[in-house]
Amino acid sequence: ENMPTPPRSWRDVADPYAKSVQMVERRVQVVRNRNNAEEAKVERSIRALVDKKNKDDNERLIKARNAGSGGLDGMDEDDDDDEPNGEAVLNNRNHIGWLSSEARALFLGSKDADGDVVDILQERIGELTNVVQAVDDYKSVLQSADDDGAELNDHQKWHIEQKAIYLREAYKLALEKWGNQVNWMSICTEAIDRVKDFGYSSVTSPRTVMDYNKAFRKDGLFPHPSYTIRLGKPPTPQVFEHFPQLPVRIKEFMLNNQAHFSVELLRTELQQDMFPALVDECKKSDGYEQDEGYVLAQHYIDKPPSYSTVLRWVHRMGLSYKTQSKSYMVDGHENEEQRAHRDQHTRFYLAELELKTHRWIQLTEDEYAKLSFQVLAKPVEYTDDVTGKKMFQFHVDDHEELQALANKKYGEFGGNVHYTWKGKPVIIFGQDESTFNQYAFGNKLWVGSNGERAFLPKHNGMGLMISAFQSREFGFGFDMTPDELARVNHKRKGKSYEDTVAAMDVRGSEKKEPLLESPFVVKLEYGANKDGYWTGNHMILQLEDCIDCLTELHGDKYDFYFQFDHSSGHAKAQLNGLDVSNMNKGFGGDLLRATLIKGEDGYLGSFYNSGNKFMVTINEEQKLVWGGDLPDDAGPFWMTPTERLARKFDTYEDLPTDKHRPRNKTKDELVDEILTHEFGQVSGTRDELKKKLLPDLQDLAKKFNIEVAPKVTRKKIPGWYGKGKGLMQVLWERGFIDASKPYSHYQVEKKVDGKVVEDISLRHMMGKCTDFAEEVSQLEAIGKKLGCSVIITTKYHAEYAGEGIEYSWGLAKCFYRRQPLSKKKKKANFFALVDQCLSQELLTKDMVRKFSKRARDYMLAYRAFETDEMKGGMKDSGKPLDITHHMIEKMKKVVSSHRAALDHDRGYLDKIIKEECFDLVRFVVKSESKSLPVKREESSGETSRKSSRKKTRR
Repeated sequence: ENMPTPPRSWRDVADPYAKSVQMVERRVQVVRNRNNAEEAKVERSIRALVDKKNKDDNERLIKARNAGSGGLDGMDEDDDDDEPNGEAVLNNRNHIGWLSSEARALFLGSKDADGDVVDILQERIGELTNVVQAVDDYKSVLQSADDDGAELNDHQKWHIEQKAIYLREAYKLALEKWGNQVNWMSICTEAIDRVKDFGYSSVTSPRTVMDYNKAFRKDGLFPHPSYTIRLGKPPTPQVFEHFPQLPVRIKEFMLNNQAHFSVELLRTELQQDMFPALVDECKKSDGYEQDEGYVLAQHYIDKPPSYSTVLRWVHRMGLSYKTQSKSYMVDGHENEEQRAHRDQHTRFYLAELELKTHRWIQLTEDEYAKLSFQVLAKPVEYTDDVTGKKMFQFHVDDHEELQALANKKYGEFGGNVHYTWKGKPVIIFGQDESTFNQYAFGNKLWVGSNGERAFLPKHNGMGLMISAFQSREFGFGFDMTPDELARVNHKRKGKSYEDTVAAMDVRGSEKKEPLLESPFVVKLEYGANKDGYWTGNHMILQLEDCIDCLTELHGDKYDFYFQFDHSSGHAKAQLNGLDVSNMNKGFGGDLLRATLIKGEDGYLGSFYNSGNKFMVTINEEQKLVWGGDLPDDAGPFWMTPTERLARKFDTYEDLPTDKHRPRNKTKDELVDEILTHEFGQVSGTRDELKKKLLPDLQDLAKKFNIEVAPKVTRKKIPGWYGKGKGLMQVLWERGFIDASKPYSHYQVEKKVDGKVVEDISLRHMMGKCTDFAEEVSQLEAIGKKLGCSVIITTKYHAEYAGEGIEYSWGLAKCFYRRQPLSKKKKKANFFALVDQCLSQELLTKDMVRKFSKRARDYMLAYRAFETDEMKGGMKDSGKPLDITHHMIEKMKKVVSSHRAALDHDRGYLDKIIKEECFDLVRFVVKSESKSLPVKREESSGETSRKSSRKKTRR
């Protein structure tokens, strides 16, 4: 009998928007109207009581006179006035109406309120008077005035004072007149007129004063202007309180569709997927019909939330709609996978790889004592094995003067290897691509007093894609003399590229062509009708060209490492490589190579059965393609024997006549048919034809009477034989799939609240297997075959990728954008200007070392966050906190950049330009000159000021 009654409809559920800021404002008017109606009812009741009392008094007076009693209550019988005498005149404060429940409702907020209404009003008049007379006495009439962050600004204090002035005057008039046939609205109107006589005019409507009373009457306190202070927490839509996972799913949906996200798109997703999913979750609980969350979610399915409601939810989550601009990428920066890779990469780079590089300086005890500057970093002290002398070792980045000292001491490479390293030195190259647009200028320009502006082209003009390497040892690129180029070309003559597929795709031939210039800086005029677009195959060929140069010119004297960021071109999988993204759930997808099952750990799951002949065997290869001689009962495990036999091979079925449709042939199909035509070779090579647009290829094919859009009359039903096995089959053969579960139980990727459900997500399970996890990219594989090492840096972490090459791009573009239009017109001028901006006269070796140091600073910052002390202090409720960019900036004490140095670290680049004293006037104004910016001679005053600043910093 005590069971709660289930809500009959959504209207029985608490208002889902009652706590949101916008809806509070909208509800004010509704409540105001309702309260006005209640007050009108109260006033009518009181007026009726007064009228009844007056009527009764008049009737008694008439009866008394008719009876000759000489008057009522001591009234003189000779008095001709029909008014009561002075003793009968009641003070309005003693009026019977003040004792009514209506008076308590009007002035105290409830008919059941305790206390004398007149006494309470007199007390509140005194409190409001103190607010008007004292400067900071507003806290006595303000809710939550002593809470953290509850301090009011000057305007809010003034507003409280205005409320106190008007409400005090209204209460005074009420004690004088209310109930005596004078209603509350009339009193508020008179109060406004009285206050106006004193020079106040902020309120003109009596309803405003009535609203002040409604807010104040219950406990004698005005509500705090801040909704967060008033409610004790940020206002949250009720649906978010019932379903805390909903805002997480909304944010995940927004980030996954950020490029084309809209409120209408989210509204559709909520109606079709999110709210039905919430209803299904509620139905898993007993008595879900009584759950307010269920009723609310079901209501939103029946009556979807409006556009404005969804927009309000989005704003409440902190999302905003802003003008598109360049920005750094934060998506996934602090994912568990990226944090693990970052920890591994920075540890390897700083603790192992750098020990082998030319980045250290060793000083004797005398040299250390004679340093003219103080190094805050503590040196490593050791005894030299040969001389027996005490030595001190620093990293050249420990102080800005140490690099210059190392340059003098060790020569062109600017340092020595770590004193503990006895093997071959390592040279690290960083790579990145960037584009130069012909008509690129700064974001701002000078405007004349009358609004005169320069006439600039409305389009970007031509574009150049630059792929370049840089290193601390050789600077930006790798300069080569004609003799050195001749040596390299002689070695390459007649040889083929290691990746013949990439060579055929890019150059139409497997053979290596003679190099005309250093391959460490490659330019490509991008565009469909130009040189095409830069791909992973271009990168593979450039890498091999660079390795040819290094091995010919330096032999095996050094070990070479090449750093690439984690872009799609650099992380391109090997041909037929173990890549989970190329696998279907069922059969189909790419044809992957066979893989060796080396052991149980990392290869086999809990459902593995060694007695099953179709499951893998340790130390034998697992074939990932259905092919060869197979037993009669072989096939996808989830199919019945009949289904396996029926669907083994491809079959075709005729389509109904009304579904016959023409299908355009692909570019590859058209190119193949054109080249196989007897006159097709005159149209160009395969590479030239592939650069053409599809309409151009169709026109060319029609000239050779090649059909370009054959009509499709049959539908192909693919069979499993000859196809890739797919994720389900491969994982089942390894024992990761429970065959008792239906096929639909497992999904390619399943996420809940942004986290992968590991036991049913096929790609996650496959990617965790050792052979798939250790699969290297095509770039890494080619580098290993050629005797070098390739490093793919952490995804989303371009701030430390490429040995600081982002800053080199930024500096080059800073100079390019400052050039006059005359130097950018015409293709030859454009190419020449780009060459100037990328030359080693501008991007000097010292510059590259500064930029490399800056990238290394990021690694040191991340390593600092990985210490036990930092990990212990960076927890919230026992959970590790994400490392934000603000925390990294604070650790480095510099302005950070993430994606494009020119956009996000402009201040740092401008500082470099200023410190290096480049003569921009000579570089910018003299447009006819081919010269590069040169350092201007510093005056003695400038030199002394610069040195004094350095001393101050130290």
